[in-house]
Amino acid sequence: MKKNSTLLFALFFLFFSSQAQLVVFGDDYAPGVGFVAFGGSVNNLSIDNAVKHSGTSSLKIPVTTGYTGGALVSAAMDVSAYNVLSFWAKNDMPAFKFDGAGLGNPADGTTVFALEVNGITLSAVWTKYYIPLPVPSKLTALTGLFHFAEGSGEGAYNIWIDDIQFETAAPGVIGTHTASFATETQAKAVGETFGANGTTSIYKINGVDQQMQTAKSYFTWLSSNTTVATFDNLGVGTANAGGQTKVTGKLGLVDAGGELTVNVTAPLATPAAAAPAPPARNASDVISLFTGVYADLAGTDWNPNWGQSTAVSEVNIVGNPTKKYTNLNYQGVQFQNPIDASAMTKLHFDVWTPHTMTLKFFPIVPGQPETAKLLNPTPNQWVSYDIDLATIGTSPLNNIIQFKFESDPFGGTTVYLDNIYFFKGNALPVTLSDFNVTKRGNTSVLNWNTLSEVNSKGFYVERSSNGSEFTALQFVNASNRLTSVKQYSIVDQTPLNGTNYYRLKQVDNDGKVSYSNIVSLKFSTFGLSAFSFYPNPAKTKITVLLQTINSRSASVQLTNAEGRMVRNVIINNQSSGSNINIDIANLAKGLYFLTLKDGPVVQTTKVIIN
Repeated sequence: MKKNSTLLFALFFLFFSSQAQLVVFGDDYAPGVGFVAFGGSVNNLSIDNAVKHSGTSSLKIPVTTGYTGGALVSAAMDVSAYNVLSFWAKNDMPAFKFDGAGLGNPADGTTVFALEVNGITLSAVWTKYYIPLPVPSKLTALTGLFHFAEGSGEGAYNIWIDDIQFETAAPGVIGTHTASFATETQAKAVGETFGANGTTSIYKINGVDQQMQTAKSYFTWLSSNTTVATFDNLGVGTANAGGQTKVTGKLGLVDAGGELTVNVTAPLATPAAAAPAPPARNASDVISLFTGVYADLAGTDWNPNWGQSTAVSEVNIVGNPTKKYTNLNYQGVQFQNPIDASAMTKLHFDVWTPHTMTLKFFPIVPGQPETAKLLNPTPNQWVSYDIDLATIGTSPLNNIIQFKFESDPFGGTTVYLDNIYFFKGNALPVTLSDFNVTKRGNTSVLNWNTLSEVNSKGFYVERSSNGSEFTALQFVNASNRLTSVKQYSIVDQTPLNGTNYYRLKQVDNDGKVSYSNIVSLKFSTFGLSAFSFYPNPAKTKITVLLQTINSRSASVQLTNAEGRMVRNVIINNQSSGSNINIDIANLAKGLYFLTLKDGPVVQTTKVIIN
């Protein structure tokens, strides 16, 4: 009888254990579970038979350089019967913060049910950690079972993780929780999607508060005016009609703190034409991320889960695949492997937006501070950017792991991106200097010099009203003088009303082309004093070209994006028809405003200092 009782107890224990936990990693990866690295990460994971929490081994994670990170993934699993994901961990560098661990990120760009705990304190002693499942009933097809990420800022060390499993925690381990999201106002157009930002939850774990980044899909969202906007079961809102709605949320049965106000307007404009097609280039001169013309790098994650509100999609603009970012606050792009762009000279992309906004672009290199490149696209038209890699303030260029785009205003904007690639600028077959434009009456006079010319066919002088779409005005034959200075000049007899942008398209005898910098000049039909300047962007000085000045106490002022005046040059009516130079060598890079004040006349234009 005693033997039968023992057998029954063993069977009961086995049955209970199989129901109480679902193992992801024990002494090895569970059957069907594998590791997928995050883009740009450096990983050298191994099964360590010398160190373990229980059983025979653990998962060893060396942290050496850059960052290490990835996900333990499987075919879709139903984990709705459990209330936590737990794991044991330790390290050999006590008392530092583990950057992040969680679930719902399968390292493939889909992060619908992402959860993540940040700043986990590890030590040299095995410790058990818990990640509560906010609404387990939603997790019936989970593929990202566990993920982690850790930077190498503290130096080289090792992390060990063991006994990763879904389980039902004992009463008292997981206590009450609260939830919150950002209180803000978003402006949307009919047909756009949106969602709450800053969705978090705080759980009592053994009596201590633990905060988690909690995907909006776990929440239930309520729109006060469903005529204006509605939500699907993944927390994605859709603007249906003009008006205003107030959005509140619940996490399970708990009311979430915060309120989202959504003001819906008429549909936004969309691009009527595709972005300009990239020119033909040698394969060795290009690293393409998204063009469809050159060979694009494989494995780029265009929507990593960084807690952003941005909705990412790929749309066709006149048959051309284009990235569309709606409700943009910030958005990452993560590469499968670090990009070595050290042999390239420029980064190109095309931008279209219906908004007046600033797009901040950040190339990211491990261990380096993020430095923004500020772009101010003209609304409702494609604007092409060729960013000089020498000016982005990020190095080394052989280890670029990510891009980040950020909107100002922060959130609520829509941006289309296309033709994103590094390239090696073709060397001009001429040495070009002093390309400028001045006003003569109602005409534009363009002048440029060449110091030498080899294999040059000539120059197309091109003009644009927006700085992105150019048409040819005139072709000028090259002289092909090897060493002596050659001066060129043409006159635009009929400049456009408003700002005229000019550039030179230099053509080789073998058909290759390259471009000069862009210069601009403004004409007005209203009889105001006028001024122009060059170059733009500028590095060390700005040359301002003055026409008729009427005031005896006029000035040219340069202010930064915060509105602080950084240069002030006093002029008078005797300055008419002259040029003045403004020294900008010691100014920070970024967007500035150049203003001419001539009595009651005030004219302002943008200038980029890089």
